[in-house]
Amino acid sequence: MEDQRRVMAVAKRAIIDTILDNINHDFVRQHLHINTETDLRCRLDDFPKADLLLLLTSTPEGERTLAEAEQKYPLHSPPTFYLAHVQNRPSLDEIVQLTEEQLEAGRIGGFSYMSRMLYELFTVHSYIFP
Repeated sequence: MEDQRRVMAVAKRAIIDTILDNINHDFVRQHLHINTETDLRCRLDDFPKADLLLLLTSTPEGERTLAEAEQKYPLHSPPTFYLAHVQNRPSLDEIVQLTEEQLEAGRIGGFSYMSRMLYELFTVHSYIFP
C-alpha cells in the first residue's frame, strides 16, 4: 500500500528531475535499457511512474531524495484553489459578435495567441456563468 501512495503523491516530473539530479546517468541507461544516443529526460517521461520509483528506490541516495521530494508533495494536502477576478464583463452584443466572427472564419477562426484565446473563453464563460 505504501508504494501505491508514493506513486500518487509525487509528481512524475519531480521524480524524473530527482533521478537525473541524483543517480548516475549510465546506471539509469543500463537499468532501463536506454540507448546512449537517446535523450534521457524525454525517454524517462515515457516510463510509468511506478517504474521510475523502482529505479529511484534502487539506491540509498535515491531513497533519501525521494523522501525529500515527498515532503513537497504531501498526499493529503488540500487542493489548490485559484480565484480569478474579472473587472469588466462584455455585453451580450460583444459576445454574439465575437461568436459570429469565429463561426464565419470556420476552422481558421482561432486566435493566434493561446493567452488571448483563453482570455476570450474565460470572458465568455464568466459572462454566461457569473
